[in-house]
Parts: sequence; C-alpha cells; structure tokens
Amino acid sequence: MDQDVIAPSTDEITIPSPETLVGGSSSAPPELNIFNDKGKLPESEFVDVVHLQSRVFQLEQESSSKDLIIGNRDVRVGELEKHNQEKNAKILDLQANLGGITAVMYDLKKRLAHMFDD
Repeated sequence: MDQDVIAPSTDEITIPSPETLVGGSSSAPPELNIFNDKGKLPESEFVDVVHLQSRVFQLEQESSSKDLIIGNRDVRVGELEKHNQEKNAKILDLQANLGGITAVMYDLKKRLAHMFDD
C-alpha cells in the first residue's frame, strides 16, 4: 500500500529498525530514514507514529510562525505602498506649483522688459 507523503523540509526523520527494537543488544540502535527518495513511506519498515506526530506538530508550528511573518511583511508592504502614494501625490502637487511659479516669473519678466524698453 503506497501512500504519498511530501517531506516538507530537508531534515531527515530517522527511527530505529524493528530488528533493533526486538532484539536490541546495543544501547544505541541504528537509525534509518523513513522516507525514500520519492517522499513515500516505506511499505515494510516500522514507522514510529509518535515520532511522526511530533514531527508533524513541529512542522505545523514552523508553518504558523512563517504565516505570521508573512502577515507582518504584508502589513509592512501595505504601509510602504501607502507612503509611496502620498509622496507621489506630493511630488505631483509640487510640480504643478512649480509650473505656476515659472509661468508667473516669465510673465513678470516680460512685463519688466516691456516697462523698461519704453
């Protein structure tokens, strides 16, 4: 029975083999990888459910913390976009004012030239 399980991180989960658990003569049982290269659970190897549950819990916590970070970054991006829009509006306003001041200056220059040329 093949079940597809996607390994969410590069951390390898290892558990002792059933032979070691049954006839365990050494104090440190050899560990084996419970995921093969395709990310599927092995069919014939013993899988420690408690270990898998703790790993799932750990991955869920990591996912939650990353979701929180993403949410905070989204808020910050929104604030920066609003600030950028305000600055763009201010730039447009200043450009319009500059155009008006330039027109007044040329008009004044023209009048002064007209007054002193007479």
